[in-house]
Amino acid sequence: MGIEGLSQLIKPILEKKYLSQLNIKSVAVDAMYFLYKGCYACSYQLNNNIETKEYMIYLFKIIKLLQFYKIEPIIVFDGRSLPAKDLTHKQRENTKQKNLDIANKLIEEGKKQESFKYFSRCLRVNKKMIYEVIDTLFHNKIKFVISPYEADAQIAFMVRKGITDAAVTEDSDLICYGCPRVIFKLKLDGSCEYLDLNKYTENQALRKTIQCESLRCFLAQSENNRILICIMAGSDYIPSIHGIGIKKAIDLFYRLNNFQSVMRKLRVELKFDIPQKYEEMVQKVSLIFKHQLVFDFQEKILTYINELGSDFKKEDLRQIGIKIEYFEEVCQGLRDVYSLEKRQIKESKLDLQKQYLNYNSIKKNYDQYKQYNNNENNSFCKNKQEKIIKNKDEILINNKEKNNDEKSSENQLFENIENYNFSEDEENLKEIQIQEKQNVNFFKKIKAENQDKNALFSLESFCDAFLNDYKQLENANEDFCVRIQQEIKRNENKEELQKSVIKINPFIKQNTINTSPLDSLEAFNVEKIPRQQSSAKPEKRVLINNQKFNKSQQENVKSVQKEKNKKNLYSSFFKN
Repeated sequence: MGIEGLSQLIKPILEKKYLSQLNIKSVAVDAMYFLYKGCYACSYQLNNNIETKEYMIYLFKIIKLLQFYKIEPIIVFDGRSLPAKDLTHKQRENTKQKNLDIANKLIEEGKKQESFKYFSRCLRVNKKMIYEVIDTLFHNKIKFVISPYEADAQIAFMVRKGITDAAVTEDSDLICYGCPRVIFKLKLDGSCEYLDLNKYTENQALRKTIQCESLRCFLAQSENNRILICIMAGSDYIPSIHGIGIKKAIDLFYRLNNFQSVMRKLRVELKFDIPQKYEEMVQKVSLIFKHQLVFDFQEKILTYINELGSDFKKEDLRQIGIKIEYFEEVCQGLRDVYSLEKRQIKESKLDLQKQYLNYNSIKKNYDQYKQYNNNENNSFCKNKQEKIIKNKDEILINNKEKNNDEKSSENQLFENIENYNFSEDEENLKEIQIQEKQNVNFFKKIKAENQDKNALFSLESFCDAFLNDYKQLENANEDFCVRIQQEIKRNENKEELQKSVIKINPFIKQNTINTSPLDSLEAFNVEKIPRQQSSAKPEKRVLINNQKFNKSQQENVKSVQKEKNKKNLYSSFFKN
């Protein structure tokens, strides 16, 4: 959902705000996001076909929150799906079905708590659920609209034309549609993250204050280039090229300025695996963000986000959406989106006048904002030590108690000053001074004595430590010398054994004794016996000191050389 990496990129320009801080009178709300969020509370019931209305409650809470701050909400629903999104819908359905199968298996095994995790991954908001929500909104006289195709395009159009002041969503696609003002991460306490896109795209001086270089370059690009960057980064319509994220795409457009030169450079570099018709696919997807079909409230017609140019092809109309008959009734929920059959609005038992929201908590937050409006350390202050008292009554009580305590302490001070005798104070001062002089002399003597004792103690401890270390070293050296002598004796015994074995039988196999073929054969002037021809491949021979040896002989030669080196090393050690 949304452009890959875009929500992370725009974080530095998101302003943490409170709804009461925003000068907004109406907003377009993305219904599908809040419905999906409400579905998490009843994922088990929805996946097992158990009737429930709990999925509506979170959306109703958001509506009541906006109404509390005197902001008129217009709820926007998705309409038909575009053909460009068919592949992503199929992939999502497959993953949802897999998760549903896993969840059902876990229930059969008796692992109900583990199954909830997988049930939440296969949520579906179907047509029946949407029309149930529409019926409740109709009876509670809350404005809503079913967009012809994508809700994001409809919301962006409403904000751009001035029908609403801002959009409420979590989808970063709205930036591609050119939505100027967006409210992200709206919480039930009224806090949110606010984006004013035009403030940064139109003001170069303000852009320079942004520390993130890639974000600065992204905002400096034209609207067309921003759309192409987002498509190349990866969207719901087309995946990104492997190895190209949003920052890489921004860097390429910043250096090369247009899409054609960017693609030419990528084609030259062989490390990128690019499909043959990738350029055409990107251009067609860009038409969806530029010219998608939407419903105009004021003129009551179907129109496009931006007007179609003279070079627009009629073949591409299918990409941006074909015009729908009875569109006005469809947008009001009086006809089915796909079949266009008439439908009657049913009576709903749910009443939005009910207390779905805890108004006391909202009022506390609202009073808190009023009190700390002029203070820089408001409710969004990062310092955790500064805790704000939310309840207005508690603040007033604390202030009264503080005032009473201050007055009582002042009265006590004045009484003590009037009854105080200054003559006694002078006598006490003289006695204190005499005692201080005596104490100073006493402490000086103790310090001098302690210094001598400490010095002696530190020297003794140092000498003891040194002697202990020296004894440990001597013991270690003795052990080391004994080990070396033992190893030398072992090696000498081995050599005597080897020579005695060779004298008895000089033709013995070389693998049984750890000697080199040079020492054994050359010492007795024995000629080498020719080998019989065998079916196996002959072993590779290696030259050592201008003589050929096979692998086993080579290892024996190396072992003898190592032993000789050890002897030389030990003898040199003892000489020293």
